[in-house]
Amino acid sequence: MRILQQGLRYQSRFGSNAVLKNAIFNASKAPHICVSSVTEKLNQTPMRMLSTASASNLLASLRREYEEEVQSGQNEVPEDLLALKNNLEEDWRIVEEGATTTLYSKSSQKIQVSFHCQDSVEEIDSNEDQYDNEDEEALPVHFQVTLSKAGKSLILECLSDYGEARVVGVQTETEEMEESQQYQGPDFVELDEGLQESFSMFLKEELAVDDDVASFIAMQSDYTEQTQYVRFLKDAQSIIE
Repeated sequence: MRILQQGLRYQSRFGSNAVLKNAIFNASKAPHICVSSVTEKLNQTPMRMLSTASASNLLASLRREYEEEVQSGQNEVPEDLLALKNNLEEDWRIVEEGATTTLYSKSSQKIQVSFHCQDSVEEIDSNEDQYDNEDEEALPVHFQVTLSKAGKSLILECLSDYGEARVVGVQTETEEMEESQQYQGPDFVELDEGLQESFSMFLKEELAVDDDVASFIAMQSDYTEQTQYVRFLKDAQSIIE
C-alpha cells in the first residue's frame, strides 16, 4: 500500500502513468500473507485440542456426575430451611448472591451478617474428637457480623457451631483507613473471660444473632454448597463441549 500511495502521489505531481504502473507492478511482487489460511488454522487448533480422548472422558464423567446430583433430590430447598428462612425474614432481609448469603437487619441499627457456603472451619482443639466421627456437614461455619455507625464498624468473627452462634474474634475498622493499616483486633481467647462472655451476650441480645440465625447459616451454607456444585458441573460441561 505504501508503494501504491507513492505512485499515486507521483502521478498527480508529474501527470505520468508510467510511475503508477511501475509501483503497482512492484507491489504485486512484494511478499504477502494469506490471511484466510492463517485464520482457518487458528480456528482449527482449539477444536483439535478439545477432541482428544482425555477431553471426551472428562466430559462423560462430568455428565454422569451431574445427572447423579440432579437425581439425588438434594437440590430442592429443605422444608425446615424454608420455614426457618420465612421466619427470619420478619427481622432480616436475606440476599443470596452466588456462593454468598447476606442478612441485613430491618431494625434501626446498621447490622449485617454475611457468610460463604464453603467457609467451614475444621477446628483443632479439645473438641477435635467430637468432629472426627461427624460428617463434613457438621463442621462449624464461619460468618461475620458487622455493626456500623458514623464511618466505623465493629466486626465480630463468629461460628455457627451445632446451631449456636459463637464469637471467636473481634475488631474495629475505620472507613478512612486502608485495610492493611487496620488493627486486626486482639486474640479473642486471651481476653478476660468476662469480656468474652459480654461479647457473646451482645451478639445474641443486641444484634439479634441468636440460635435461629446460627441454624439458618449452617443449613443455608450446606444447601448453597450443593446447588453451586451442580452449577459448577453444568458450567464445566458447557466450556468443554
